Amino acid sequence: MQIKKLYITKTKFNNLPQECIVLIHVFYPEYSIELTSKEDRSDISIEINDDSFYIQLGKKCSSYRRQIDNDLRRQIKVALFERLVDQSGYYPPWGILQGIRPTKLVFKIKNTLSEKSSIPHILINDYKLSPKMANLALEVASYEEEFLQAPSASNRPLASIYVGIPYCPTRCLYCSFPSNGIEKYQQTHQEYMKALIKELDHILPLVHKKHALSALYVGGGTPTTLSANELENLLLAIHRSVPLDNFQEITVEAGRPDTITEEKLKVLKKYGIQRISINPQSMNQETLDLIGRKHSVDAIKDTFNLARKVGIQRINMDIILGLPNEHISHVEHTFKALEELMPSEVTVHTLAIKNSSRLKENQEAYSLANRDEMENILEYSREFLIHRMDMKPYYLYRQKNMVASYENIGYTSGQPCLYNMQIIEEATSIFAFGAGASTKIRNQKGQIERVENVKNVDIYIDRIDEMIERKRIYFTENKE
Repeated sequence: MQIKKLYITKTKFNNLPQECIVLIHVFYPEYSIELTSKEDRSDISIEINDDSFYIQLGKKCSSYRRQIDNDLRRQIKVALFERLVDQSGYYPPWGILQGIRPTKLVFKIKNTLSEKSSIPHILINDYKLSPKMANLALEVASYEEEFLQAPSASNRPLASIYVGIPYCPTRCLYCSFPSNGIEKYQQTHQEYMKALIKELDHILPLVHKKHALSALYVGGGTPTTLSANELENLLLAIHRSVPLDNFQEITVEAGRPDTITEEKLKVLKKYGIQRISINPQSMNQETLDLIGRKHSVDAIKDTFNLARKVGIQRINMDIILGLPNEHISHVEHTFKALEELMPSEVTVHTLAIKNSSRLKENQEAYSLANRDEMENILEYSREFLIHRMDMKPYYLYRQKNMVASYENIGYTSGQPCLYNMQIIEEATSIFAFGAGASTKIRNQKGQIERVENVKNVDIYIDRIDEMIERKRIYFTENKE
């Protein structure tokens, strides 16, 4: 049957209809699903009464009635999930979960329980996770706990810093980030750096005064599109406000091998950067060409070895599974190439088809792995990284519009990235600088307050004083 229209009576949960649409789309990704106000024209109807609700699929499917308990929203999604499983024969491994942070649910459940052994049972029965995903979520959360609960050496709350460089050599096929081709923006990118350093100069000392600093992450885009001198000026600007040796961990996202030189790596080493990312996404040349990467597989290997030669030992490598025209044989080739290099971390992404990407605009032109293929590919990657490369999963998150309803996982051989865990679990405040940067301030109740910078680079430059004032207000209103 075609499932394209959902009818749902009004509830106190304004976002429940959209959550139900997202859940239906997991089972039927080929359809564009929308709400209808006419029950007789719906493919699925959910009707909520005072003490019960029922779900009906199609005209020939029997109604599914339940009494309402204390958690109506979860209960409706569970009931809808069960009906969709019956109808489709497919069981999504993450059950009814739609948020990007499954491990936050683990921590929430754990805080209400005395027995940790009950957590998988709750995830499986109340949220419909598969046993494998329930155990994975618990394993990752347990790994993270040791690092996320480490107390500050002072009485000040912990915070980390994100600095965004929104430039790349080219825009990849799957990318939706607010990144800009460095050649196109040669004239304005120096103005951008002036604005960014101005924001750092005004706000970073205030952050340092109020918080104990944990991690510094320079991301993008691709920060190594900057010249060696520009990288040094940026690091010096940060160092003016916060001595770089105050940070427990410093990462610079050096994702594109075609932007990395020995001179730049020596600058990073000089200023104490312990960790970088060199992100091949695939070790198959035909895939690199297809997705818009202007470098070779050999360049990836050469750059990796150069970084090790310069003395940077902690190197993460990102891989995307489900890239166009790739199948299990391509993935096997990629992971065997990674094994030869032995990076300290590997982050495995499931391809997400993002709305503003070139892939989304021309999706019909590409061959993508189906759901069963993705399951086999992901299982292969887990087994390879854990058993062949002796790594452990240390953080995970999910995205909307994945090729299949799976996950992204970071693996480590021993020293995990603090910033990755902090940003996913929202365990500390993250003060973010640059165009498109989103500051997330964790208050005393554990709630997140957001301060957003504008995404457009030119507008950011023009409105830099406004971006600074937005953050300054927080410190004015939250004096110690």
